[in-house]
Amino acid sequence: TLICIGPLAMYISTLLVGLFNFLYGLSPVIAGAIIGGSRLFVVMTGMHLSLSTIALGNIAEMGYDWLLPMNTMGTLALFGACLAFRIKAKKSENKQIGASTAISAFIGITEPGIYGVLLKFKNALLSVMLAGAVGGAFVAFFGGHATAYVNHASYHCSIMGDGFWAVCTGMGISTVLGFIFVQ
Repeated sequence: TLICIGPLAMYISTLLVGLFNFLYGLSPVIAGAIIGGSRLFVVMTGMHLSLSTIALGNIAEMGYDWLLPMNTMGTLALFGACLAFRIKAKKSENKQIGASTAISAFIGITEPGIYGVLLKFKNALLSVMLAGAVGGAFVAFFGGHATAYVNHASYHCSIMGDGFWAVCTGMGISTVLGFIFVQ
């Protein structure tokens, strides 16, 4: 397993990092929409940890990073969708799943929401993709960035530099749209 899977994951990770850097160089807004909208798919494959290399490299080189805030938009969109799922669920079991996944998404742990809500309910998956894409594009358009590396969650605001308002507004947009889009 280590001989086959390890190198394969490394090559996929390198391609993903290259793709995101290329997209950002092409258009930050397009990159923001794609990164914010695809965040949860990247987490499902485990490749989200490879994006740390971009973030840490950017912080070391430029003093800030553009990727962390875009990723945060996907996480906060999941929070909004799980919260809506909690409120709109009819069964007690689904209400409990919605509550626990919303709390974990709020603090940056997305896997329970992905596997407990999104993969079971396709409208929630589409809601998170759209809300994350809008929030990511918004943050990129207004130049939101991070000055330190933190988890992609609600407390991400605590380390923002220039564009702090854009990141906080994008977080609100992603959360509200994630909530509203869940039908």
